[in-house]
Amino acid sequence: MDELRRRLRSFFGAGPSSSDDAGMLPGDDDPAATQRFLLSIVETLPVAVYATDLEGRITLWNTAAGQIFGYGREETVGRRAPFVPEGRREEAAAYRERVKAGEVLTHLELERRRKDGAIVHIHGSAAPLRDEDGRITGLLVMCVDATEIKRAGEALKQQLHFTRAVLDAIPNPVYVKDREGRYQVYNRAFDEHFGGGRDWVGRTVHEMFSPSLAEFHDERDRALYREAASLRYEAVVPTAQGEEREWLYNKVSFVDQSGNVAGLIGTITDVTHYKKTERALEASEARFRVLAENGIDLISVVAPTAR
Repeated sequence: MDELRRRLRSFFGAGPSSSDDAGMLPGDDDPAATQRFLLSIVETLPVAVYATDLEGRITLWNTAAGQIFGYGREETVGRRAPFVPEGRREEAAAYRERVKAGEVLTHLELERRRKDGAIVHIHGSAAPLRDEDGRITGLLVMCVDATEIKRAGEALKQQLHFTRAVLDAIPNPVYVKDREGRYQVYNRAFDEHFGGGRDWVGRTVHEMFSPSLAEFHDERDRALYREAASLRYEAVVPTAQGEEREWLYNKVSFVDQSGNVAGLIGTITDVTHYKKTERALEASEARFRVLAENGIDLISVVAPTAR
């Protein structure tokens, strides 16, 4: 309690000396009143707060701790923490030894078990409690229930993994750019055709292609950044291996939750084979047309004799 009093004095801007009346907490001239005041603060905190002695027996347990772990004060004070699972006791003991050595632990992510058996994930910190002589007499622990945050994070992680898998399964290059034209996401096909194994996140088309080709793409992208729209165009673009191929680009603006254009999404289709086939068909049609026209002339020439 002396350490808690000292910490609260610091919080209220009071100095370390209890002789300075201006730096005294309410009831500081009455130890019992001071203790009641401090405990009332601990009780009203929205985070779980508990303290233990050097052996790990709980000496302080507030209401929020009971709400998180499901144990009442009468089930915890004077006992070792009942909410530490069997498989986590060595971990808890290791943390306790570090705090007993004077270390302050922060950003702890721990798995504990409620009285009803449910697993609870907590974010916490632990610090040593000292007496007036500076000797460590126990540990003070503060934590919050992060179970829902953990679940939401895991769900988001799974969703991102699924989205990544879907993107990589698409055989055509797909990518996303922000409003500054920087690549944010791209799939495996994009990397194979254009990335060359390099990390393009945060880079622009100006770092990928020649100045003229980069400006060709950038000019079309700028129209999509100004207002939400879509466009399609064809271009001859070299692959990462230097092979010139013909591509069909489909691009569309995407907007954020406020309705503002946040960037664009692009898909690219290799149309080299189709273009070659198209040109071959056009050439064949041209040849057939010449033959047909010549055939008509031939018919015209031989027709009188045929009679």
